[in-house]
Amino acid sequence: MKNHNIDIIRERTKRIDSVRFDYTKQPKENIDKCNLCGDDIFTIISHSDQYGFSAQTVMCNTCGLVMLNPRMTAKAYANFYSNTYRPLVSAYHGRLINEETIQVEQKHYASHLGDILERVINRKKIALNLLDIGGSTGVVAFYLQERFGCNATVIDP
Repeated sequence: MKNHNIDIIRERTKRIDSVRFDYTKQPKENIDKCNLCGDDIFTIISHSDQYGFSAQTVMCNTCGLVMLNPRMTAKAYANFYSNTYRPLVSAYHGRLINEETIQVEQKHYASHLGDILERVINRKKIALNLLDIGGSTGVVAFYLQERFGCNATVIDP
């Protein structure tokens, strides 16, 4: 089993390498203060991301917001999402993932998430506002908006 897992990781690494994205060469900026609470004390929680890139992840010690630090500049992110993101995600999973193929997966995920959230939402009888950061095509936010009657906003490059 251990060798099988190693083989899977090696194959995934080859696919990711074939995208030819060099994270280390991207322009970056340091984050001095938390974007959420303004605190300036962070704890390093990882030195690499899910793709194996050398990307430091930190957590704000006050509010718990997790972020890359340093992070790519806005221009570098714009270029990344325009040219690299979908091919990279597809390489990671070993199959085509785009705006069309993700729809079915997102509907299933949204239904499952709704089942989990329903237990909390129905107990509290609260008005809901949903902010889905990185919400892709908006399938999950739309489903939750329909299911719970909330106001949904999606932010995604």
